[in-house]
Amino acid sequence: MSSGLNSLAAITLEDFAKYFYPNMTERTSTNVSKVLAVAYGLLAFVLVFAAEQLGGILQVFDTKLI
Repeated sequence: MSSGLNSLAAITLEDFAKYFYPNMTERTSTNVSKVLAVAYGLLAFVLVFAAEQLGGILQVFDTKLI
């Protein structure tokens, strides 16, 4: 799980943050990467609770696809 979050943070940092701020220092990019990893972790945590609320709906869709 942590490797996935770190990968998402690194990709976001390289593709977006460094594109808009090309002169970013190593210290700043490290801090931005850590913040992005925490943000992606919180997003995943929130999505778990959202999926829990949709449990019955997800089961109906799953049986229709089989």
